[in-house]
Amino acid sequence: MFHPSIGELIHLTLDSVQEINAFKKVARNKVVRFALDILFIALGVRTGYLFDAFAWNDKTSRTSPLIVFESLLQGLKDRIPLFEDVVILKDTFATDFAFVNVPLLIKRIEAGDLPTFVSIEDATPAVLPRAPSHVATHLHALSSDLTKWLSEHKSYPLSLTIPWDGSNPAEAVPLVGILLDYPIAYQPGDGDTGPFLSNVELEVLTYVLSRAGVDLASDIMAVNQEHQLLQFSCPRTLLAIVGDIEGQLRLRLERRIADLGLPYELAVRSRTERLDRVAL
Repeated sequence: MFHPSIGELIHLTLDSVQEINAFKKVARNKVVRFALDILFIALGVRTGYLFDAFAWNDKTSRTSPLIVFESLLQGLKDRIPLFEDVVILKDTFATDFAFVNVPLLIKRIEAGDLPTFVSIEDATPAVLPRAPSHVATHLHALSSDLTKWLSEHKSYPLSLTIPWDGSNPAEAVPLVGILLDYPIAYQPGDGDTGPFLSNVELEVLTYVLSRAGVDLASDIMAVNQEHQLLQFSCPRTLLAIVGDIEGQLRLRLERRIADLGLPYELAVRSRTERLDRVAL
């Protein structure tokens, strides 16, 4: 069990986010979701969280997103020791920013704990026999860089540049899938910018946390007392090939939640959809 309580940790995280000017005019429900997401990274419930730019409220600000995030993370590290394990990963052109639990990521890389990779280069998605070579190269380099930094500085940096092009889906999409704990990671074709998975029937799985106790202040969660932890999709034609991805991920997340002593229950919801294009 953690001391302070999870409720106190949530309040401390939320206070830190709300002190940042860039977030002050953002709708409270969005700020709360963001605070919960990055706290769950620090706790080790998830490996990474990709910031989706929902909150970039002041379009005229000259302050770069990286400076804002580094300021936020430093404040969190000062208040909550759990955030010492969190690093902001950014791509070469600073188009993507991910908050990542470094020990959890390194543990997964060393164990070869990777998702099933699905090629979406052609109209018909197909399971790849192994991780794409560029993925293995980037993961090895990332693990090496973080381990070396820790040995030299005794703590992790606030941010680290990953040598991949976030604007290139062929490079970024499968790597982001790994960081986000997806059991399915899509691999677009080289130079392909979409649309992706057009008119492909998908099984969409959403993992939702709800309160199992009274430790969490009632005004923190959404009105229905739930928080969407993650969501991913898989082409329905591949479900028989990839196995019980829903159950495997559920078991992993439930184990992490139980090991941390968190007062949450996990639910999984599924739906089928077919779209003109899918955001990866």
